Amino acid sequence: MFALMLSSFSDKQSQTKKFMKKILVSAVALLGFAGFAQTWSAQTSGTTELLSEVQFIDNNTGWIVGNNGVLKSTVDGGANWTTEDPSTSSWIRGIHMISATEGWICGPAGFVAHTTDGGSSWTSQPTGVANELRDIFFLDANTGWIVGTGATGFIAKTVDGGANWTPQACAGDSELSTIWMTDANNGCAVGYDGTILRTTDGGSIWTLISQGVYDWLNAVTFTDANTGWACGNSGVLLKTIDGGLTWNPQVSGTTGQLADIHFMDANRGWFIGQAGLINFTDDGGATWTVQVSGTTQILYSVCFTDLNNGWAAGWAGTVIKWTDSVGAGVDDLTGGVRIYPNPASEFLSIECDETVNLVEVISATGQVVLSTSNPNGNDIEVSDLNSGVYQVRITSPSAVASSRLLIQR
Repeated sequence: MFALMLSSFSDKQSQTKKFMKKILVSAVALLGFAGFAQTWSAQTSGTTELLSEVQFIDNNTGWIVGNNGVLKSTVDGGANWTTEDPSTSSWIRGIHMISATEGWICGPAGFVAHTTDGGSSWTSQPTGVANELRDIFFLDANTGWIVGTGATGFIAKTVDGGANWTPQACAGDSELSTIWMTDANNGCAVGYDGTILRTTDGGSIWTLISQGVYDWLNAVTFTDANTGWACGNSGVLLKTIDGGLTWNPQVSGTTGQLADIHFMDANRGWFIGQAGLINFTDDGGATWTVQVSGTTQILYSVCFTDLNNGWAAGWAGTVIKWTDSVGAGVDDLTGGVRIYPNPASEFLSIECDETVNLVEVISATGQVVLSTSNPNGNDIEVSDLNSGVYQVRITSPSAVASSRLLIQR
């Protein structure tokens, strides 16, 4: 933990009263001063297979599924993964857990299986079809849908927990990638050739929505009954604010494949894709900021339980975790460091008992917004920074330390 220590005033006798006053002010500011770290870091999944989906229901309990029947669970946030037996060696395309104990998986040849013990054992549920199933979505223990391939795409619904499945008529003629239902009646499914299907009656009728995009759509998500996003190949990103009736393009900043998208609320979300791409927005998708994922592997699935904890999974068994937590990942700087005032508005002063080589101010999205070398004895101007919480990263010859900074006006 980064210890913030004030040097004794006896060591400062040669300094002016003005400087002494600044130290006293800083001491007050430092009483509640905590460090924090923001980063994507690699986790060891124990497999090199392609991982098609990751799901967590809280900060500790999660699952990954993928090619060749890979299914693993964790109860410690992904620090350790336990191999489970899904009763198939085929590619598991989707998983949906509604609690720590109950959930479903799906895959090729109409495969669906159900667990009631957190994934330790799985029971196959006949679907009566041979379609490749690419996603599965449940609202509760009874009501769920599966989507996938077929001559005109494929959707089926269950109202008895998967014991029986009833195919639903699909408008259009395209394969489907994924489905999201906001309630028992309303939802959307997306897929090949820009297909977006919308229902307002639980799937009795699926209506094809025309929105002018013809790239494969890989993912769809909603934060409420009206607000949702879809993403796909060629950097396609779409947003709806009327429950999927109309969709408007947003600028993703890339022409690569966007494989998945996840929003915590109407403003803050992430999309992921090829070459380890991860972008973050805090304004509902109007603007996006690149986050450093630390991998060049294709990422296929992203999941957040809160703004501080998230996971992404993809090619070659890749699993990475996002951590943004107070009091984590901070090192001591030899001899102590002082940062004041905090909150700051115009200028920031940093002192250390050893030489400070570099000071970086990092935004909540992980971007370095200010950087200065050899700042010893000089104030750092922060007047151009917007009000908000930042990370100050301080590099000295012996260590790298981080602390939280509040810009307030």
